[in-house]
Order: sequence, then structure tokens, then C-alpha cells
Amino acid sequence: MTSNTSLTVDKNNYTNTTVIKQNLANVEAGQVLLKVAEFSLTANNITYATLGDYLKYWEFFPTQDGNGIIPVW
Repeated sequence: MTSNTSLTVDKNNYTNTTVIKQNLANVEAGQVLLKVAEFSLTANNITYATLGDYLKYWEFFPTQDGNGIIPVW
């Protein structure tokens, strides 16, 4: 089974982060699983977090209440 690692942040205090590792479901026919080799966090990511509710960025990758995943490129 393939696993995924996510970095979640406290929506009220971006310095509080948690690394979550979870198993992914098997890939079915007609689906693709992509692996991200690298990504970066920049000042722009803080803008995503700050405007997360207004621009609905927090809805891209739902998490438990009070936490979110900041989109990265």
C-alpha cells in the first residue's frame, strides 16, 4: 500500500505544524497516482494561509477542524 505525507498547519497560528502520514487507497483502473519529488514554501504560501477562508484554499485539502493544508507549487 502507498503512503502519503502531509504538512498541516494550525489555521490560527501557522507556526504550529503537524506531519501526518497516512495510507492511500489502491489505484483503480482509469486513475493515476502522481508522486511529487520536490516542492517549496515561500512568502506566497503565507498569503494562501491568510486568505484561506476568503478564497476557500482550506477547502482544497480538507483536514480536521482547526487545521489546514497550505497549497504549494
